[in-house]
Amino acid sequence: MSSTIFIVDDEEGIRDIFETIIKIYFRDKVKSGALAIIKAEDGSVAVEKAKGKLPDFILMDVKMPNMDGIDAFYAIKALNGNIPVKTFFITGFASDGEIGSRMDQAIRDGALGMLPKPISSPDLKKLVDDHVAL
Repeated sequence: MSSTIFIVDDEEGIRDIFETIIKIYFRDKVKSGALAIIKAEDGSVAVEKAKGKLPDFILMDVKMPNMDGIDAFYAIKALNGNIPVKTFFITGFASDGEIGSRMDQAIRDGALGMLPKPISSPDLKKLVDDHVAL
């Protein structure tokens, strides 16, 4: 059985860095096919990709064009029979009033939590270790 991680961020460089870090720490799992990484540039693309295969874990930016990460969290949750997919918000806007309130509500509704950008490599590894069955 394989696990799938979605990396959702409108900044290509962030997506690539997260993917590289995960591939370095979990090289054997990625090579064997036990861990797949799917990248999306905004929430609407993530939702479309989730229609094909629900992820096991999502690293989700919050502030993105087309559909933000919070709306994408709820849309993917709806695709999963209103059961939340393990989601961690990674954002530089954690203290923004409206965004912070919406993120707090999403966490009450099943998102796992939030980490501010930039996120360290060890913190990213810990998130995967703690929340992805490998």
